[in-house]
Amino acid sequence: MERTCSRAMYRTHNALSTLNHVLKCYPKEDSINGRVFRVLGNLCQHKKGWADIIISRKPQIITHLLKVLSRASKNTELKENHSEGTILMTLIILKYLTNKEQLLKTFPVLNTIGSLFIKSSQEWQESQTNETVLNALITIIYQFSVLKNYSMVTKLKSTTNGNALKELVNVLLLCPISIIKIIMNFITISKLNSDLPVLDICNKFIDAVVKNMDTEGFKTECLDYIKCLCYLLDHPANKTAQQCGKTISILIQALEKLNKPTDLELECCVLLVNTLNKCQYAEYLVQEQLQCNILDVVIKKLEWVVDNTVIMNTHDFNIVLKWKLTFDYAELYPEGSFSVKRKLCSCCLEILDLRNFDCPMSHGTPASKRLGYPSEDDEDNDDDVDDIDYDDDEDEDSGQNPVSTDKKLAYFTVVTKDDRCLSPCSSTGSDYAALSWASPCSSPRSLGN
Repeated sequence: MERTCSRAMYRTHNALSTLNHVLKCYPKEDSINGRVFRVLGNLCQHKKGWADIIISRKPQIITHLLKVLSRASKNTELKENHSEGTILMTLIILKYLTNKEQLLKTFPVLNTIGSLFIKSSQEWQESQTNETVLNALITIIYQFSVLKNYSMVTKLKSTTNGNALKELVNVLLLCPISIIKIIMNFITISKLNSDLPVLDICNKFIDAVVKNMDTEGFKTECLDYIKCLCYLLDHPANKTAQQCGKTISILIQALEKLNKPTDLELECCVLLVNTLNKCQYAEYLVQEQLQCNILDVVIKKLEWVVDNTVIMNTHDFNIVLKWKLTFDYAELYPEGSFSVKRKLCSCCLEILDLRNFDCPMSHGTPASKRLGYPSEDDEDNDDDVDDIDYDDDEDEDSGQNPVSTDKKLAYFTVVTKDDRCLSPCSSTGSDYAALSWASPCSSPRSLGN
């Protein structure tokens, strides 16, 4: 609808009052309700001011809209009195009503939305119907979750048809990314562990990943499930046995089985190693990683990236890494992104170093010395490091700790200074520091915004 037409409908023809009167005269006529809601939805979509006008001057329209959704949630069949199109038009209005804080204060929106969501979810599980309505409901719940108000959690837990938050688990695989965004928004405001079904969601993803492991290769949707598990595990509240369950074990198994040199799987490997590395301050998770042979898995992954046949036949591991991680490596192994492979190497070395692990292929040489890192016992002896020209001037005031992670990664990276592989947790202005869903090293706390 054009802006001039929208303006004329309100100022010249007073269409809002007319439409409201039509709804009063025909409250249960499905075709009339659907067409009126479609007009109102178009108005709200093309001019945001209409949303505020409807809420402030014609709240009866919102009340009537919620009654339609409430009747749909109570019927034996969702389409008994209202067609799917009418319900979708009703949800479109809610989607484009921008002042959602006012809606929460004045109208029982979430109670009605939650009840209809449970009803639609049950019908979808039984007959795979109403998928479009279900996706629209999930989108609206996500839009409200951005407000991060604890009252929303309470209302969704106590709807007429039950707990809408627990029902998210049953439709998790239908729309995993949106549901994870909802959970990550609510987890910052939840007051009880029982508020959100984090463990059930983890178990659902784990079952899906395990089922996919039995087939040849990882499907794209399975890689999305792995990413969602990583995002859940990143939040401190989920780093407990009660919340994450067997997530660590599954992530390590997935890391071991991701062995195709494609950009998608390499980026997933980077995210997995980075996520496991962030668990270093949770003692329980570190112990579980060690029980699952994380060190052997990471070593094999490192050998796979930089070609283990060359590594095992040389005593100078540092020179091998320097040669393999130059841009000549991209020509030798054109499959997969060179920058992603280099990033994976950095993450693997970081997790090994934080575990104080000495690689068996080092021939008895400590990891820090083998890779050319400065050590506390031999700060003045730079013979091993001087053999290789890193083309980077060392900053004398760059840090007090000579064996810090950032320092070691600087020694490990042997390409130009601008292409240096930084730590995934670094706060510098690199491309990897910009956290988003599209980035393989993004943080889940950025998903909801």
